[in-house]
Amino acid sequence: MVEMKISILVGLIVAVTHVNSLKCDGKADVVIAVAGAPMQVPQDQFIRLENFLIGMVNYYDISKTATNVGLILYGRDPQIITRLTPSHNKRDINTRISLLAQRELYRPIYGGSNVVKAIDAMIDLHKDNKRPGTPKIGVIITYGAADLSGPKPDVIAKRIAEAGARAKKAGIEMFAVSSGGLIPGFEDITSGDRCRLFSMSDFQRLHVLLPYLASTTCYVTDPGVTPSTSKCFPEVLPPPKQIEMTCPPPSSGFYEDKNNCAYFIQCTETGRIRTRCAGGTLYDPQIERCNHKEFVTCWSKVKCPQQYGLFPHPHFCNQYLNCAFGVPYVQTCPAGLVFNKSYCDYRSNVDCGDKKTSHQTN
Repeated sequence: MVEMKISILVGLIVAVTHVNSLKCDGKADVVIAVAGAPMQVPQDQFIRLENFLIGMVNYYDISKTATNVGLILYGRDPQIITRLTPSHNKRDINTRISLLAQRELYRPIYGGSNVVKAIDAMIDLHKDNKRPGTPKIGVIITYGAADLSGPKPDVIAKRIAEAGARAKKAGIEMFAVSSGGLIPGFEDITSGDRCRLFSMSDFQRLHVLLPYLASTTCYVTDPGVTPSTSKCFPEVLPPPKQIEMTCPPPSSGFYEDKNNCAYFIQCTETGRIRTRCAGGTLYDPQIERCNHKEFVTCWSKVKCPQQYGLFPHPHFCNQYLNCAFGVPYVQTCPAGLVFNKSYCDYRSNVDCGDKKTSHQTN
């Protein structure tokens, strides 16, 4: 196992002075599963994951033709935060990472830390995706030894090894991170590839781990870089710089964060203050305040064709837009019904064409 203790990492960082050819702009489907149960992951540790995940995604070219990212938050059960959606850009993924960081919104994660269910959810997300020939990558981040997949450590280890084998059979290149203690069967998640295993004492070390974990996932899509058991990190990319929001003229007011819809920028004559919206809300520039995410264009990707009225959703047959002052309030028909011009109706009475029924996550 590659033991990612802070002292070793510092030595590695000093040793890496340049990168010859490593590229992170290849085509790949990456699913990241994060342990988030409050009883297992202390809050002072969990809050570090937001910046870490945003930093990791910043390595990739997020686009329809390059890298797609899916996110899972897990505890007793897995909660899908976002699927492998080709239409998402980097801002969309950053926004969903910030929503993942608000773990109080997701009741199913409360309880234990079921790594087996998290791996199986990761397999399902990859299975649902339709990009033939695209490399599949899975990153699972665990915390501590607690797990609900078995009553004893040897049973847990066996079930985790079986889940790792299922991921391998599904063609997923697995990477695993452990903090706060190794879980039973940890080494079997990557089917014996020790260069893809990382452990640390706690999440305070995540910023040190970032360039190594991100770079190793990039090896999957870059045939020019080949790791080996004697050299797990042949090339390591430093964290790419993130574009910071600046205050446009006039110098005072509230503005959307161009990198993350979960934040807004308050500009004053003396500087700028970046603030995150309350749980489950995103910044809505149309009303210049935070709004429920379903009503914000950044999330829904829809705009009102007119200032007022009810209109079909452009993508989902069971949803519609309730527009007021040009703000698209996305609403969902009762179960079993779809939108028909100005009201919800039985599906047999409506031609939905290519439209689908909406998922709870996007």
